[in-house]
Amino acid sequence: MERFLKLLDPADVKGGLWRLIVASIVVMTVLRAGLHPGQVVFHVGQTGDMDYASMIWMSSWLIAIDAMVLVVLSWSHLRDWKDAVGVASLVGLTHVFFPLLTFGVTAGTALATEALGLPTMLAGGSQTAIYFVAFAFVARHLVEVHGAARDGEAEFLRPDAPVATWLGVKQIFPAVFAVSVDALMVGPAKVAFMARYTTEQFLLSFVYIGASVFALVFTSGLVVLALKATIDSHVAIARRVHQLDWLGSLALVCVFIHFSVFAGVYVMYTFTEAEWLLYTVTIWTSTAVFFFLYLFFGKVGEIKTASRLRAGVSD
Repeated sequence: MERFLKLLDPADVKGGLWRLIVASIVVMTVLRAGLHPGQVVFHVGQTGDMDYASMIWMSSWLIAIDAMVLVVLSWSHLRDWKDAVGVASLVGLTHVFFPLLTFGVTAGTALATEALGLPTMLAGGSQTAIYFVAFAFVARHLVEVHGAARDGEAEFLRPDAPVATWLGVKQIFPAVFAVSVDALMVGPAKVAFMARYTTEQFLLSFVYIGASVFALVFTSGLVVLALKATIDSHVAIARRVHQLDWLGSLALVCVFIHFSVFAGVYVMYTFTEAEWLLYTVTIWTSTAVFFFLYLFFGKVGEIKTASRLRAGVSD
């Protein structure tokens, strides 16, 4: 069993993605052949402006919030607004390029099945498999996010040179990369958006999300600088940092639950074609229910304790 789980581990982006895709196509083809054969047609572009805006906003938070927490926890090492701009720019670039990379791999697989003229049964199985890959990536990383939130250890930015310089970029890139790896998980999930929005909306979403990620991370840098400018006590700043980290950890879990639900309903839709599954109210209500269950059973007190440790707040 352990060997089988390792084979399907989506966290192993280098080889796990391909293994997961292949295994999913096989399993989902068999299931679709027995339960719902044939290609499922989605009604593209039928969603409203509020639905599209919520997707942009939640996507931005999903791939930016861990970087925002990183900036907040590194408050003592950020010197001025130029450092904040440098960090935000680097995070923004990685959080656009990484999703594009894994989206290209996942979408390429989907397009290849259509271009090769595969039998209907296999094409239907591939369709479900692509959405299942998105669900597996995000759900697996949700578990990892929860584990990291309960861990007192954290990455920190420690630039000796200004972040806007080449030397500064080299110094902070390992920490930026550590919080950007999760953006690789977002790429497969973006496939579900292709079926929900028009091509123009979908392509523009990368631009909107990239700009939003930059703005969110830059804002977190400005918050840090404002704290340093208005509060003299190291202990008082650490307590504020703890509060921001604590809320940020819960928000990060919430957005990963949201996208796990999002990808999950697309998997179920390919078996049932029940329109209510794709309703915005269905997705948001499900997110709220699962997040409430997480707050009830997820031992959030341990996350709060770990947050105090990361921020350096003594009891």
